[in-house]
Amino acid sequence: MQAIVKDPGTEEGLKDFFDRHPQEVQLLAFFTRVSEATVRRWKSGENYPIGFSLLAVRNFLSLKGYKIPAHDKLDQEIRDFGALLAHRIITMDEAIAGLGYTNTKGVFRVVFGRTKPMEESLGKLREYLATHRDTLIKKRLEAEVGIKHGRDQVIDGATHAPEKPLPVLPQPSPSHSTSSSQDEHALVLQSLAHLMRAVKPLATMVNSQAFTDKEREEFRRLVGSAKEMFDTANLMNWLCSDDARKRHFLGLK
Repeated sequence: MQAIVKDPGTEEGLKDFFDRHPQEVQLLAFFTRVSEATVRRWKSGENYPIGFSLLAVRNFLSLKGYKIPAHDKLDQEIRDFGALLAHRIITMDEAIAGLGYTNTKGVFRVVFGRTKPMEESLGKLREYLATHRDTLIKKRLEAEVGIKHGRDQVIDGATHAPEKPLPVLPQPSPSHSTSSSQDEHALVLQSLAHLMRAVKPLATMVNSQAFTDKEREEFRRLVGSAKEMFDTANLMNWLCSDDARKRHFLGLK
């Protein structure tokens, strides 16, 4: 039997995760789609994730904010393709057929960075990414809020903003508009749209009787102040129409 090769980043990340969150066995099991007993064996050091489980664990730890050198050094396209698999956006059978391999070994060699994809395989990989880019953004947001809040139903359902703020992108002058800036703007628009779709179900949940007044007070504390909430609500109101935005920002009547 082939020896299991552990990478220090994943092993240390798992150990730190279990040290900090000893009760979140169920959450990791849910994300990686393995049994809780399997996760407990990872926790005790009796076993170690391999194959698809390792791919899912790396994506889980990355969403938790861990730096996994073996994962982070991969080209962005390869990381994103691995995320398509980890989030079940495409199946392993689709990956095998699309990339022209005969079994999972070839796919795993690519997503773990052990080999470069063949040129024709790279073309198909990019097709998958182009087709599923919006879904991947949504799934990452869904998973991030579920992981941070430990709620399985949130991972499966609503989308939500990551805790880290979105980057402030440069504002190019009209004379220097490029395809790069257009791509950045498209990403901002897509991200904001996903966050907006997240607000209603999550706000409904927090406003329900399932949450206590004390928990809602904690929410306001986490936001920072009631003013932050009002300011955000106003910004979204001004985006409801160009007329509303112009009336505010341009002082039009």
